Amino acid sequence: MAKQVSSLVNMYRVTADDWDRWDHVAAHFDVSRDFAAANMTGAVGLGGKSWPDLDMLPLGWLTDPGVNEGPHRRCNLNLDEQRTQMALWSITKSPIMYGGDLRKIDETTFNLITHPTLLEINCFSKNNKEFPFITETKKDLKRSASYFSRVLQKLKELNPLKIANSQGIRSWSANGRTGELYLSFFNLNSQEITITVRVSSLGMLNSLPVKNSTAASSTCTYNEVWSRKEFGILKETISANIAPHGSALFVIDCKSFTRLSQ
Repeated sequence: MAKQVSSLVNMYRVTADDWDRWDHVAAHFDVSRDFAAANMTGAVGLGGKSWPDLDMLPLGWLTDPGVNEGPHRRCNLNLDEQRTQMALWSITKSPIMYGGDLRKIDETTFNLITHPTLLEINCFSKNNKEFPFITETKKDLKRSASYFSRVLQKLKELNPLKIANSQGIRSWSANGRTGELYLSFFNLNSQEITITVRVSSLGMLNSLPVKNSTAASSTCTYNEVWSRKEFGILKETISANIAPHGSALFVIDCKSFTRLSQ
């Protein structure tokens, strides 16, 4: 149905109402993956492009569903969960619409929904898709069969962008308009997880202009958005400890390689 609808409109809802509950946030990962895999993100629409809409962001000062009462309470999501939602909406290019009371917006919420990097990703990034080549470490013990290994096995049979992740870790990638790669990690678990990706695997889905880790190490630098940490030159892996229901968002800058290759 979405393929028929998208040509008639510029935006269309693809989920049920989204409220400030973690299970509502988590439910959007599979939907986002499937629409991206079907090339529906930024498809041809009515007089322009068309965008699958994950619903408004229930942040800040809110009311409750189904009650005849105006906004009277704060968002139930903690800051990590709010960042996860905003990062997912941004990298999946869902329309960003604030669902709280603007008259009582707080500084933290305002800074989140107007974050320049997130809005840059939402408005101008391309090739947005779920990135399956990640591993997790829980309680200092790596699983005997990593997610990466199992994905490689399934690649022979399935579209990699349609593989469900039962472990509760997700990753998305997107390309920036001036040579950046955006890479996000999401922890859907209720405990802290370390998520890791090998830089060499970023070339598997043409995510980097660099096809091997040696070239990446000599040309790319990276930083993480939430912590504002600068990591310097890219090494063989990117790894982060992710809080329960939290996320990490990396900006990998390969502009120097892009300029040299032009």
